[in-house]
Amino acid sequence: MTYSFLDLEKIAEAKPANLDHVVEAVRTFQQGMTGGFAARARLQEAFTTSDFPKLLGRGLEVELLDRFQQIDPDWKGIADEITVSDFKPKKLVDLFGIDDFEDVAQGEEYKSKPLAETEYEVQVGKTGLTVLHSWELNLNQDWDAIHHLPERLANAARRTEDKKVFGALLDPKGGPSRSLFTGASAATKAPLTAENLQAALESLATREAYDGELADVSKMVLVVHPALQFQANRIVNAQNIEVTDGKTKTLELNPFRGMVTVVAPRALAKYDKGKNAATTWFLLPAPGSTNPALAKAKLQGHENPDIRVKNDQGTAVGGGLVNPEEGSFEDDTIWFRGRHVTGAAALMPYAVYASTGV
Repeated sequence: MTYSFLDLEKIAEAKPANLDHVVEAVRTFQQGMTGGFAARARLQEAFTTSDFPKLLGRGLEVELLDRFQQIDPDWKGIADEITVSDFKPKKLVDLFGIDDFEDVAQGEEYKSKPLAETEYEVQVGKTGLTVLHSWELNLNQDWDAIHHLPERLANAARRTEDKKVFGALLDPKGGPSRSLFTGASAATKAPLTAENLQAALESLATREAYDGELADVSKMVLVVHPALQFQANRIVNAQNIEVTDGKTKTLELNPFRGMVTVVAPRALAKYDKGKNAATTWFLLPAPGSTNPALAKAKLQGHENPDIRVKNDQGTAVGGGLVNPEEGSFEDDTIWFRGRHVTGAAALMPYAVYASTGV
């Protein structure tokens, strides 16, 4: 089997405590996974010491963070990211309520203008899972689960973020969320065509946001099921489009180019279980808009996933600590735990459009 390991230079760059010992522990682990009998024996013996599991754990934490940061989640194409300071719901404040200054006469005090709060909230929550290893697997030199643990937990953390964001976009029963796509933004049944896309954009361009300004539709994202991405790309990226005026057909420069970006996330197919999922399409303000439709939240100081090993192995009869790799006191199991604090919310419905396509 071929194994891919984190470059030891990455660990050095992260500067964990006891750097030299951490690097040596990771090197011993790598050699034991890929080397011969002597290397495997050294690794097995290392696991019986009290320090090695802790040092290796620090190396695994660096690998988890590195892999987590390398994964590009599907939500990044459709949602803004917000940092919150605690687990309480956070209201979004309309910072655009101070877009101009008031006239001030000579000797007059400056006028104040309070920030208008919106009703939209975003909140984070705690997520996680445990992964089982065992004392017997250690004795059998089956360390594959430990080797893949950072990668699996990093992927799980990113998929959890996708689950939260697309859960805000979609209804639990499938199809567009009824809380985001409501009122004037209620989902239609128009199929995805150039004409219908233009009609949707023209409709959104006349919408007013909560501050009385026209909704920001300067950059939009066309979100489609992967099965619809080829049709969506043909519409958005074509050099010219055919326009019909009565009985006359003409070719015009494509007005969608530079304004609309196609996103066909696999997560949409995973989480939309509606019967019309393959034909459903969404128009959302691109991340960075003044009227965001979706937000992914992270907790300040806990932006990245956390990895730990359960410490319930008891104490040796002669005194002294027993390292976690010896297994728990109850059943010799070894439990690793991943934790990730994240959340998502549907926000402003002013500049959003959705259609089931049929």
